[in-house]
Amino acid sequence: MLKFTDFFDGKIEEPVEVDPHTGETLDERVLNVQDRMKLSRRMKRFQHRIQRKRKIQARRKADMGRLGRRARKGARDDMKKRVSGGKSYRKMSIGMKKMVDQKLENKAKQSAIKRFTKRKVKDKRKLDIARRR
Repeated sequence: MLKFTDFFDGKIEEPVEVDPHTGETLDERVLNVQDRMKLSRRMKRFQHRIQRKRKIQARRKADMGRLGRRARKGARDDMKKRVSGGKSYRKMSIGMKKMVDQKLENKAKQSAIKRFTKRKVKDKRKLDIARRR
């Protein structure tokens, strides 16, 4: 009789959470080059599904969980800009992105992101209400 361990190789791939509005991941791990390329191919494969879900979600009111994720993403983006000296994260090389992500892993940066998140929830709620009008 087959067992679960016959199909399980010991590696657990954590699911990557995707923001339906931007299509970017909400996973905050530091990614190496191979992981970034793998993620790029996965996002290319799911882009139409993401666009469709984004359109459906745009009509709905965002719940607190979604607002919190948006606020955290915004706070994280602000912190990336601050750490990188004002450079655009999208235009950076993969090595530079990895360096910035490693700097954000610092406990002090994480607590700062948490503080900024609390402040940004209010702004994100206002943006959500304005968007639906």
